[in-house]
Amino acid sequence: MKCALCDNHFDSRPVEHYDGFDLYHCPNCDLQFWHPMQNPDAEWYSQEYVLRDRAGIDKLFWNTRRFLAHPPIDKGELLDVGCGIGMFLDQARFLGFEVTGLDFDKAALEMAKKRYGLSDLHAMDLLQFGKVFPDRRFDIITMFEVLEHLDNPGQTLQQARDMLRLGGWLVLSVPNRNKWFPGRDLADYPPHHFTRWSRESLWFALRYCGFANVVVEIGPVTWTSHTMPWLTYALRFHKPKRYLMKFLPPPLIMTKPLRTDILVSCFRFLRDLRDVFLCIPAYLLAVMLRIAGQQGSGLYAVGQRPGMNTDG
Repeated sequence: MKCALCDNHFDSRPVEHYDGFDLYHCPNCDLQFWHPMQNPDAEWYSQEYVLRDRAGIDKLFWNTRRFLAHPPIDKGELLDVGCGIGMFLDQARFLGFEVTGLDFDKAALEMAKKRYGLSDLHAMDLLQFGKVFPDRRFDIITMFEVLEHLDNPGQTLQQARDMLRLGGWLVLSVPNRNKWFPGRDLADYPPHHFTRWSRESLWFALRYCGFANVVVEIGPVTWTSHTMPWLTYALRFHKPKRYLMKFLPPPLIMTKPLRTDILVSCFRFLRDLRDVFLCIPAYLLAVMLRIAGQQGSGLYAVGQRPGMNTDG
């Protein structure tokens, strides 16, 4: 087997099987990756997130809040890969950054334009963007919860390095595969996610792809992005969304405005109902896990493109 990151060839049996996919663990870089790796097309992402986009649901989680509280530089040109409907870009612009966003989901970009007045948005991935705009360079590139979705993580990281100015910064986050999460995290399987990261594998990836001054932090246990999702799956609160999607499949949502409005209202109501019932248990569980020393659900990393004023 050839590693999806470091190209190391190794003989190993899969550590897990799921729906025609095999999960392998590279002994050289510590990355876990699914085989075969085939990222879904843009249409899949549009359908997967159609309710979120139509409902206009967006939140700042611990990773984006961490960046906004302590950005590596105070101003400059910022490119956000996987920008969704744009709340983070809006906040970064408020801090003084000149912002550009990329996302597969065209509906999300339209929502970003309408809600936040963002204009420099592009429905493409980072590799495509580099080909269309080969001369554009940025002071910061951010990728929050993006790398685990890709079937070419090494190539994407190298592209990010090349699109940074000398001394520029890459800031990203990925799910932490060593987090506390009893049972299966259904969102952490193909076709949603194709790689699983540890602190060691993420540090290796950034160094391997040419970044200096790499720091990888383990995120805190939070009730919004860790214990709430676990309780949602454990108590089957995710089931109503699936029923709604069966009632009105994503392709029809684009062509049935009235039924779409009803569906979106139901979706918002169910989310609000979940939050009311689960917020206190999720918060208390997060406190207990912190006391027990459990790892949080995410990893947060920064790396710098070598150049002027870079230690290496």
